[in-house]
Amino acid sequence: MLSQGRNFIRNFCYNFFVHQTIMKVLVAVAALAAIANAQYSWVMVEDSYSSTCFQPHIHWSNAVIQTCDASIVGSRYAANQWDLGNVVGSPVSGSASNWYYHGCKTPNQSPGDVSSGVFECQGSSCAPTNYDRADKEAWIGHIGRQMVRPTVMTENQDFE
Repeated sequence: MLSQGRNFIRNFCYNFFVHQTIMKVLVAVAALAAIANAQYSWVMVEDSYSSTCFQPHIHWSNAVIQTCDASIVGSRYAANQWDLGNVVGSPVSGSASNWYYHGCKTPNQSPGDVSSGVFECQGSSCAPTNYDRADKEAWIGHIGRQMVRPTVMTENQDFE
């Protein structure tokens, strides 16, 4: 009976710590994913006085601008207050019947408009890139220690 009690306690403790570790790993992965996605955004690289040509174009009300993420970093679109179009890649989409091919459009067709310009998807990885190697290792090591420290258990623990 005593050995059954020991096995129960051992199994309970082991399962509790394993589940706790899994939850910590899942939380850490979710947090890193959120941080990574938060570091990508559309950045204006040329203002409304730009003469960058885009053709074909679509009107704002019919356009869908892709969310900026790691898969489209470097893509660009240009816009004026009425029209927008792709410059690098295809971040702007819409129904084929809503695209117009009647001449080059430019942001400087509406100078001073805040939605006019050339926009680029920019971002970086979630790991700190502006630190030296020792700082990066310390950052990664700290996360690892936080996940592992309370979950270490040896096989031959005596619970008596």
